[in-house]
Amino acid sequence: MKKKMLLITSLIILGCLSVQTYAAENVTVQIDNSVAKVDGADVSLDAAPVIVNGSTLVPLRFFSENLGYYIDWDAQTKTVSLSQTQQTSSSAVTDEAAEKIAIREVFDKFSVLADQHKIDEQTRLFTDDGVWRIYMGDNIAGEYKGYDEIFATSDATMKNYVESSHFNGQQVITLADDTHATAIGYSHVTLDNGETVSTSDVRYEDEYVKVNGEWKIAVRNAHFITWS
Repeated sequence: MKKKMLLITSLIILGCLSVQTYAAENVTVQIDNSVAKVDGADVSLDAAPVIVNGSTLVPLRFFSENLGYYIDWDAQTKTVSLSQTQQTSSSAVTDEAAEKIAIREVFDKFSVLADQHKIDEQTRLFTDDGVWRIYMGDNIAGEYKGYDEIFATSDATMKNYVESSHFNGQQVITLADDTHATAIGYSHVTLDNGETVSTSDVRYEDEYVKVNGEWKIAVRNAHFITWS
């Protein structure tokens, strides 16, 4: 006999993620039947409802999604939560922060290695097919692809200066997924060729890719917005 479940007395957690569907008006299930009815339509269940020691056990994810709730599983604390607004687990927040810190380190390391004239290490922060474009205002002044071109350009440039300093400012990072990100960052650069000192402000519009567990620059668009 079919019964409309209005009370969830126990939990069956099956791959819970932060998801939500529309709120159904009528959800019916049958004990030991892996097909439910959602507003009259057949829907397959991950597990059929069962009765154990007098208590009815139903799939939590199925009911929460179809009743319009968000469900979130925190693997670190082994906690499942339901809410009418989407929640972000503490572990997800921690993971996102760690990835952004790693990307920021690449951004800063690029500048430090330039000041140290360690051009080989600096160039290896790019992917093998990385692209570096330099803009003066709205006009592109150069485009360099792959290790050889990027190394040659950076090495030849930095050999003109006896001293340099990069002061990196803010960087806003957007994670597209686990292995792709974009970022906009700013740097104030001072270059001393032994006779004159020049300064510039640069806006970096970057694309990052995670390769073998390490974030690398896939595309760098360097916009020199001031120069003196």
